[in-house]
Amino acid sequence: MSDQQLQPGDVRRLERYASTLYSPATWVQAAALVCILVGVIGFAAGLTLSPGRAWGAFLANFLFWTGLSMASMAMTATFNVSHAWWGRPIQRITAGLSAFTPVSLIALGILWFGRHEIFWWLGDADRSPWLQIGPLFIRDAAILAIASFLAIWSLRSSIRPDLGAMIEDGVSSRSGLAGWATRGWKGRGEEKARSMLTLKVLAPVYLLVYVFGMSILAIDLEMSLNPGFRSTMFPVIYWIGEYFGAFAAATILLCSWRSLKPLNELFPVATIRDLGNMLWGTSIFWAYVNWSQYFVIWMGNLPTEAAYVAARWRTQPWEPLAYTMLACSFIVPFALLFLRGLKRTPNAIAAIGALALAGILIQRFLDIFPGMRTLGPSDFGLVEVAVTIGFMGAVALPYLWLMRRVPVYPVEDPLFLRGLATRGVEV
Repeated sequence: MSDQQLQPGDVRRLERYASTLYSPATWVQAAALVCILVGVIGFAAGLTLSPGRAWGAFLANFLFWTGLSMASMAMTATFNVSHAWWGRPIQRITAGLSAFTPVSLIALGILWFGRHEIFWWLGDADRSPWLQIGPLFIRDAAILAIASFLAIWSLRSSIRPDLGAMIEDGVSSRSGLAGWATRGWKGRGEEKARSMLTLKVLAPVYLLVYVFGMSILAIDLEMSLNPGFRSTMFPVIYWIGEYFGAFAAATILLCSWRSLKPLNELFPVATIRDLGNMLWGTSIFWAYVNWSQYFVIWMGNLPTEAAYVAARWRTQPWEPLAYTMLACSFIVPFALLFLRGLKRTPNAIAAIGALALAGILIQRFLDIFPGMRTLGPSDFGLVEVAVTIGFMGAVALPYLWLMRRVPVYPVEDPLFLRGLATRGVEV
């Protein structure tokens, strides 16, 4: 059947077929649980051997994975604001990462117990009124709660027409998540229009919460660790970096889902090329905002800010990590994504995305570790790796839980079908 004759029922047929192949597999969830176990053991060992290392690794991963979950919904909100039909096939597999945002509230609560290891300024009587530990955790928790509420509302509005249509067709039962999402169902036509309107309103609201909320998290949990350091670009670097990471994660997820035969018909090579172009563009923007911060410090000869840069780029063991971060997040993606043929190769794009994610994660460590006074000069190693693996499993579990209960692609979204027809996909 050609794409020009494609109907929602044909796509739903592939949806049902895909669901029989990916539940997800039991071993995937088991692997996520093993990752969490590794993280718990590594964190416990770190608390015993070097509490500063354990809490620093926890904070770096909290900021990275929380930012990534919020950025994944921000990326989907961008698609909705711009009516980007090319991103419709991938918006749900990426927005699913936002299922971790509510879980991050638990992680923030755990950080409370490590506050004396993390925040050097707790013993400083002359600290800024902004740096009061109780209000700091309250406002950061409020940010995550608001972002979680908006993410859940957006996800429900997105999946409601699809789940309701599947219930009407007898494909799905009205129980569990489907029953909650379709409560008060008013018919396919009305619900489709309502969903489009709701997402159109929620998208810009979420983007504003993302930018301002992530900026506050960056100031509270990263910039405050570096005494005397002030930069208006620092919060921008954080949320731009995580937004860049969301596109990098999208390349990995897209190529993973596309490996399933029925799904590769709806994730064409053109979509991979477009995603590669966006990854290339966001890597350039990430480099630009980082350079903007450095350029002002260098031109203004600002001593306190220059000390912040020197501590990361001219001090061991951070100097090799800093150059590794630059290579992973900018130099390699910028050079390789110039190649048109490579952007049409799924495995290559996924590898570049993984490299970019590693670079952004290293940047989170570099923002935190050199500013922690409870660390020695060479405190970096297996504890950090174990905690990172644990967080990876903690992000994967809610993602897998959600994705096994919702359609992989937005069948009832008219822009989804328009995108397929325009791309000339054969189904």
